Amino acid sequence: MFKMTDPDSISTPYSTKPTIIGFYGISGSGKTHLLNQLKASDELQNLNFTFYNGCELIDQVTSGGLERFKQLDRDMQKSHVESALNLLSKNCRECNETAVVAGHYMFLGQ
Repeated sequence: MFKMTDPDSISTPYSTKPTIIGFYGISGSGKTHLLNQLKASDELQNLNFTFYNGCELIDQVTSGGLERFKQLDRDMQKSHVESALNLLSKNCRECNETAVVAGHYMFLGQ
């Protein structure tokens, strides 16, 4: 585990772009487990981190939810992913937080 010595160096109120840390992998690779471990970490409790499941973000920005998102063509999926990232960025800027996001890796043609 890394040590963070200066929480202000991660994200400041003057940042135009928030810091978003993403980790991706195939289903069952341990993304959610890692996300939960980070959430529970004593070392991160007093720092400005917030944790997200990428599927939950997509579900929020897609009319019909995640199941509908899976049925969309590639261009529409990309549009919804951008909307989710914009929402995430806005929330992080407003709260001066660094986001950690776990998401699924998508292969071309899926």
